[in-house]
Amino acid sequence: MLARLIHFSLEFRVIVLLLAVSLIAIGAYTVQESPWDVFPEFAPPQIVIQTEAPGLSTEEVEQLITIPVESAVNGVSHIKTLRSSSVAGLSVVTAIFDDGTDILDARQLVSERLNEASTQLPKLAGAPRMTPLAASTSRLLMLGMTSDSISAMELRTIADWTFRRRLQAVRGVAHVEVFGGEVKQYQVLVDPLKLRQYQLTLDEVTLAAQNATGFGGAGYLETPNQRLTIQQRTKIMSPEDLAAVPVFMEEGVPITLGQVADVAVGAADKPGDATINGQPGVLMLVHKQPSFNTLTVSDNVQQAISELGQTLPAGVELHPVLFRQATFIERAIGNLSSAILIGCVLVILILIAFLFQWRTVVISLTAIPLSLLGAILVLRGLGFSLNAMTLGGLAIALGEVVDDAIVDVENVLRRLRENARMDSPRSALQVVLDASLEVRSAVVYASFIVVLIFVPVFFMGGLAGTFFWPLGMAYISAILVSLLVALIVTPAMCLLMLRGTNGREERDPFLVRGLTRIYRQMLPLFLRFRKTTVATSVFMITAAAAVIPFLGGEFLPDFRESNFVVFMVGSPDESLPEAVRVGSRVANRLQAIPGVLSVAQQVGRADLSEDTWGPNISEIWVVIDETADYDSVLKEVRESVDDVPGHRFQVKQFLRERIDEVITGSTADLVVRIVGSDLNVLRDHAQSVTKVMQRIKGVADLQIEQQVEVPQIQVMVRPQEAARYGFSVGQLNQDIQTLLRGTVVGQVYEQDRVFDVIVRAAPETRESPELLGQLQVDSLTGESIPLHAVASINLVNGINTINREQASRRLLVTCNLEGRDVATATEDIQQQLSTVEANLPPGYHLEFGGEYEARSQAQTRLLLLSGVALLGIFALLYVDLRSTRLALLVMVSVPLACVGGVASILATGGDISLGSLVGFVTVFGVAIRNGILLISHYQHLQQEGMRPGVELILRGASERLAPILMTASSTALALLPLIVLGNLPGHEIEYPMAIVIVGGLVSSTFLTLVLLPILYASFGQNQKYVSS
Repeated sequence: MLARLIHFSLEFRVIVLLLAVSLIAIGAYTVQESPWDVFPEFAPPQIVIQTEAPGLSTEEVEQLITIPVESAVNGVSHIKTLRSSSVAGLSVVTAIFDDGTDILDARQLVSERLNEASTQLPKLAGAPRMTPLAASTSRLLMLGMTSDSISAMELRTIADWTFRRRLQAVRGVAHVEVFGGEVKQYQVLVDPLKLRQYQLTLDEVTLAAQNATGFGGAGYLETPNQRLTIQQRTKIMSPEDLAAVPVFMEEGVPITLGQVADVAVGAADKPGDATINGQPGVLMLVHKQPSFNTLTVSDNVQQAISELGQTLPAGVELHPVLFRQATFIERAIGNLSSAILIGCVLVILILIAFLFQWRTVVISLTAIPLSLLGAILVLRGLGFSLNAMTLGGLAIALGEVVDDAIVDVENVLRRLRENARMDSPRSALQVVLDASLEVRSAVVYASFIVVLIFVPVFFMGGLAGTFFWPLGMAYISAILVSLLVALIVTPAMCLLMLRGTNGREERDPFLVRGLTRIYRQMLPLFLRFRKTTVATSVFMITAAAAVIPFLGGEFLPDFRESNFVVFMVGSPDESLPEAVRVGSRVANRLQAIPGVLSVAQQVGRADLSEDTWGPNISEIWVVIDETADYDSVLKEVRESVDDVPGHRFQVKQFLRERIDEVITGSTADLVVRIVGSDLNVLRDHAQSVTKVMQRIKGVADLQIEQQVEVPQIQVMVRPQEAARYGFSVGQLNQDIQTLLRGTVVGQVYEQDRVFDVIVRAAPETRESPELLGQLQVDSLTGESIPLHAVASINLVNGINTINREQASRRLLVTCNLEGRDVATATEDIQQQLSTVEANLPPGYHLEFGGEYEARSQAQTRLLLLSGVALLGIFALLYVDLRSTRLALLVMVSVPLACVGGVASILATGGDISLGSLVGFVTVFGVAIRNGILLISHYQHLQQEGMRPGVELILRGASERLAPILMTASSTALALLPLIVLGNLPGHEIEYPMAIVIVGGLVSSTFLTLVLLPILYASFGQNQKYVSS
């Protein structure tokens, strides 16, 4: 089949070249139109369900809301993890599904279950709501507004009804969260004394306000030729209009709402707040939907912001970019593109140096654009976006995609020269066909072996698999496309451009001649001292294997973003004004650091936010100048918050924070879960765990999750006293909720804006427990009674939050690591905590999560599957070489590659990341490829009749020296920019991979050219050539 394919490409070479040009044009267009993102969608499919339950305590929310919702959702298929958080008045349940689950189908199934569960929830609870579908790195952009001339309420109104509406209309935007400012309400603030004066009940006032703001239809009016709809409205355009609404008539005189209550525009209760550069403001967080081009959506959002900015009132300052994810993407893609471009130039230079003929250089280089653009077409056809991982895969493959073409061109050129010296030369087409078929076995098997060695990357699973799947797919696609190019395009170009080759051009380029001469002089020395050479090689391999257990480990590196977040955690009962005051103070400190451009603080939570945080938790978002000293600024940021009293801080890059939260539901590097049922027992053992962990080197930011008791005011109705005064307990509870929390009774429409109308007690009646007791409530007999007469009002302690995972309560102890790798630190922690775990009561246990858990799972699976892949490679080698001994000789390339890879890791810090492991997998494939080229050429020379001996070893190794050096050096030089440019944004994962690959190539190439000839001379020369 391959012979027919190559023959077809030679016969229709012009058509083949036209198709190749078309592929380049289509590929270039696809690159321009493809979606770009920072990383592939790395979070598993998940659904977040929120249920509001005003008035319920944390324990009541857990028992009455969270557990029923968990039970309903838990039966949905493919759920992997179920987490929940219950706080006073709010339940948040997060269902995480298996990778590959169709999230739209899952949302439909969950929606059906929630409809059933909602009928079992308390009446005061709202309907369970799923938050909008968003990407794992959904936070697209953050903007804000501040003003010294207009009120916080006007700012918030502009944000809610102008900015949010417009931005949510941008294609690709999932939703917009708004923090800060004051939400406008029409408030009917009841005065209990006036109610008693006019002998009115709270229900009558509520009903009057509700009727005044209601809407209805009065049918229609039919005329002979027209039907007119009748709208029924009450003209409420201002608080004065609402205050004029009559409640009842007294002796023919209307008593209005304004006479019994203070009717005014006021601010709704705030679950959160915001500051911008230390000043009060309104913060807007724009979230992106999955599968949309981040750069395109960002540009469209910024264009909309620019248009909206021109409509702002005088005195409003717009802060258009307080966070922008696209900035990192642009830098990462720019750095990777530069590395690929420089790599291409280096590959061109190495090919020119080795080939030194413009025709062969052009033919070989054609494989680069065809392979890379062809791989991009494959990726887009499979639904992959272009991101740092896919570009990284293409960068790694850059040096290898020319390998097949180099082998083919080098062999064709050599055969054409030999043919030109013959007395009766054959046709150029036949020579090119035979020369291409001569190396087809080595080329095809080598390419499939490279693919096979990379297959384990696809089965790592979890977060690691999600990250490296696109990289592996890009790499394999480029390799397979380059194989097709070598089989179809390269022979056609050779026939078109090299057919005039004559016998006088047999001299190799100067570099090749020089390297060959040196190699032919050195190789006999190694053959003479073969035992010493083999012993030295074995020693190097053994030393590398012995060092591996002592290398550190990490899951993924830190990303060098210009955006990072400072988590500020105060005491659980901290007030909103205090959090804002401390946050402003911290923001002023951060702004004083050279290189910091902006600081934005979001306090607490917003509507439909995934977080259940109270006002004691803030996220302070910091943007630094791209030209600033990154490490120095980050160090100053950490130092600036160390001495803030009463608060704890964590500093995280945005992507690192998102990855950690996906792994564990926390924002820390390492998590110890204490699982059990009693919160007091959990807290006691959390203290024990903390005491052990704080003694371990490298542990930083050690914290116990805030599940503690905080002061709360409890209003406990006494049924006996309530009955004595003629109260309905249900109505009494409703009146208490209306007076204290407020009841929304309607809406007021102002042009295209809608504002709630709420009835509640005046603020001054809610300033202390004593004043609460003086609130007047109405009995069924119409008598007004102080609240303390029928209810006990006490200051009690109540749990602030209850977190659950897999339907069990749990408490987290979290920490970050500084100056130490994750693997060794976690092993120390596990060892030290073994005694603590042994003393846990029945039903309680410890679980370890975070980077270590994810890394261990991915590493174990990768190593296991790599062993299976090596067995598969051995089988392929046996099929090709039909010799167990020769297949084993080629497999020697694997440990040879380990030597340089381990040495390069030791030279750059001694930590193995998942990127490093994938680098080992890559270099194994390249090393085996070079081994096949050498062994198969030895066999080919024997097939042509050359006798076994030293001359066979020298000639075979010398003739394969140039192709092996070209393939190894082109691969190494293509990756060299990733190393030389350093750990820049976009290089974080590829940088350790490149270090391992280049180091492994150096050792494997040297030992392949030295050790394999020795082993073949000793064990392989008597093997008969039987390859197909």
